[in-house]
Amino acid sequence: LDNSRSAIELDVAAGTGIVKSTDSEIGPSLSFDFTGVQNIILTGNNINYIYLDYNVGTPQIVATTNRASIELNRHFIIGRVYKNGSTLHILNAGVHLPNLARNEHERLVERDGFTYSSGAIISETGTLNLAVTDGVWFLGHNRLTTNALDSSIADTWVYTHYGVASWITDNATATAVDTTHYNSGADVIALLGAQNYGTQWVYITSDSHWYIIYGTVNGTLSVAQAATPPTSIPSYLEHMGELIAKIIHKQDGTIVSIEITQDIEFTASGVPNHNDTGGIQGGTANEYYHLTSAEQTIVNNTSGTNTGDDPADDTTYNESTWDTNLDAATKNAIRDKIELMITDINTNLAKVTNATHTGDVTGSGELTIANDVVTYSKIQNIVNDERILGRVSGADGVVEELTKAQVLSMINVEDDADVTDADNISSTIVAATAKSTPIGADSIALIDSADSNILKEVTISQLNSVLGGSSTVNMFLSSEAAYLPITNPAGLVEDAGVTIYAGTSYLTFDDTTSEHAIWRVPMPDYNGGNIVVTAYSKVSTTPSGAVTLQYNILTIGLANSEPFDEAVTVDTGINISHSLNTTELLTDIMIASATIDPANIAADDLVVIELSRDVASDNLSGDGELIGIMLEYTRA
Repeated sequence: LDNSRSAIELDVAAGTGIVKSTDSEIGPSLSFDFTGVQNIILTGNNINYIYLDYNVGTPQIVATTNRASIELNRHFIIGRVYKNGSTLHILNAGVHLPNLARNEHERLVERDGFTYSSGAIISETGTLNLAVTDGVWFLGHNRLTTNALDSSIADTWVYTHYGVASWITDNATATAVDTTHYNSGADVIALLGAQNYGTQWVYITSDSHWYIIYGTVNGTLSVAQAATPPTSIPSYLEHMGELIAKIIHKQDGTIVSIEITQDIEFTASGVPNHNDTGGIQGGTANEYYHLTSAEQTIVNNTSGTNTGDDPADDTTYNESTWDTNLDAATKNAIRDKIELMITDINTNLAKVTNATHTGDVTGSGELTIANDVVTYSKIQNIVNDERILGRVSGADGVVEELTKAQVLSMINVEDDADVTDADNISSTIVAATAKSTPIGADSIALIDSADSNILKEVTISQLNSVLGGSSTVNMFLSSEAAYLPITNPAGLVEDAGVTIYAGTSYLTFDDTTSEHAIWRVPMPDYNGGNIVVTAYSKVSTTPSGAVTLQYNILTIGLANSEPFDEAVTVDTGINISHSLNTTELLTDIMIASATIDPANIAADDLVVIELSRDVASDNLSGDGELIGIMLEYTRA
């Protein structure tokens, strides 16, 4: 349907249709093309239904105001038009067959979403546990089922609430209803008030997961009963879940009711009638009362005029009229009221009359003194001179003025004690615990003659530097001092040399076998840490190009009573490497170092150090000639 050609004329475009050839549901279905029509005659100020009539094989476009006249078999509706003067209101809403099943599915999804069919009945079981039966649901044309769940056995649910700006998971594995909290709007759920009621909203998803959203109620039962579901829920619940129950609970740990949402339509309601509320106190705690209208009028009366709570007449009573005009019941009632008034007056006289105190003492009713407001001038004066405030007469008592003797006794200091007194210092030193192995960081006291003989501290290391001592130990192990083992020993050579200065002894390590040399040596004052091993070498032949001479270092410490022939162990990755080239002559000395930190050497051990040529790693042709090694470490 279209009026683009002329705003006041209705045109129908050409198209294709399917109808029955007879007015029967089982008549032959025919597909045909029909031509377009211009300027369909319409009835003004009325709904015009535009339809196609098969017309015994000659299809025609017809307009009618009586929808009931359109047959179900030989006709089909194209749309409807309302003509209002020269204005046409057009609605293309006929029977359109293309993708009918998909369009119907989308209509159901858009209108109903994830919708309930049957089952999914929730109930309380055990102690604050929940159980739900199998459920049947529909999403569009799709039939879905959810499993039965029981938190008293193994199933759990997720507690969540909307905080300041986002949804927050409070408990991802809950099994019991939390009756003590509600959603106050903060990121952390809040405690319900004493004896108050709260609400919770139970959802189930299409894959049989439970979610419970904390409600915002923190009030009376009637307020909880009037609460409606959250207007905003997490996206996954909106599109894949459904509300199945409303739980009303009380702060004392009880579930008041579980309302099945399939049976109840939640609607907003006004404030309940006061007479319908329950749990209102009747004279205890905060003293809430139910009053009739007449009683409230009496309570509100402050004019002094009798409004019904006094005797009905205005008689002025004196001693004579008391006996004449009043009966016994009235006299007793008046006496009771007078006695009650006297009790109330006496009670009020005992109360604080100024409810707004300022200054150092503040408060209304129960008065308090704030922190840091009472100055020294406002506390009592010290009675005796030269006193310290404290207490020596036992705990939990008033403050006492302590004498010098009491204070010295309390801190265990003798009278006239002098920290610089020689007797005091000597007795303190004698009483101190002895240390058999002092180290450089230890300290002692001395008199500084250059600074008015002031007592100062000095470390052992500082003393060593002044007195000529050193914190570093150097030990040279010569080739002659080495033990050469039976298996693969290095060779020992005594070389006279060409001058009196060139003669030397050295150990030879050939280039084909991993030959060894061993030293056994004590290491005074060693107590762990790094040891720098320096090798002093020369070569037997001039190198051709850049080559490397490399030694491996192995160590072990032998303590008292350990076997003398204990095998050395490898300090992994520790070696000494000489890098050589053709400039290294046969007479040149070569020095190279490596640092080891042996874990197998303790204080006072006899240290065994083995050196071997690493023929698998170096590429020097000919012997490596070792003059000796130096050990360097820090004295403990």
